Amino acid sequence: MPASTRGQLRDQRVFVKVNSALGFGWNTSDLSQAAGVSGADLKAGLGHLTETEAMAANALVLVTGANAPKPPRVTKKLRNAPIGSRASLSTYCSFDKLAAASALGFRISKPGRPSPGLRPFNGTARTATGVVTLSNGLKCAIPVDPSAVTEALMTQLGISARTEVSVTELLRVVRGARSIPGRVQIQLENGVVAQLPFSSAKEADAAAIGVIVSRERVEYMAAAPATPG
Repeated sequence: MPASTRGQLRDQRVFVKVNSALGFGWNTSDLSQAAGVSGADLKAGLGHLTETEAMAANALVLVTGANAPKPPRVTKKLRNAPIGSRASLSTYCSFDKLAAASALGFRISKPGRPSPGLRPFNGTARTATGVVTLSNGLKCAIPVDPSAVTEALMTQLGISARTEVSVTELLRVVRGARSIPGRVQIQLENGVVAQLPFSSAKEADAAAIGVIVSRERVEYMAAAPATPG
């Protein structure tokens, strides 16, 4: 950590849009204190939203800690920064603000990471990707052993295969987030005991066929409903 940023508290929860349906959040210091960068630059130029603003944004599901997708990182050289202060600023940028960020002197330092790949369920795959839905509309991509689930069991638990996830729903699919689905322990027909994820709306069904090991953990409630215009 450079001396110019040492000791700065990362006490600001900031969000940017990864796409039109998903907001990615992280903790950072007050970036508006950097020389040559204002709060207006961060908001209008990079699309930074406070936690309150992000929670009020139309139809935006919020997530932190996701491994995928991720927004792009941009960096700006702070050429007139005083000695001892940070000489550059690197942070995340909203997917729809790259042109505005470029006009302010920011350059892409790390491209965004796309939505996670979803492995199909087939007879030869050792691992497939199941998609389950949390109560706030977030969709989590979870590795599933294809030999441990049948189509009927997937329906009971609300586990969707890749072919059942629409293009619109894919915008809300994440991997490795802090919000996670519940899990149920089930005795399979072959005598194997498996722990499987379930969609939040299917908790009662999951409890009827197994033992609930853990319930969903959701950081943010459902997105604010979309408004016309």
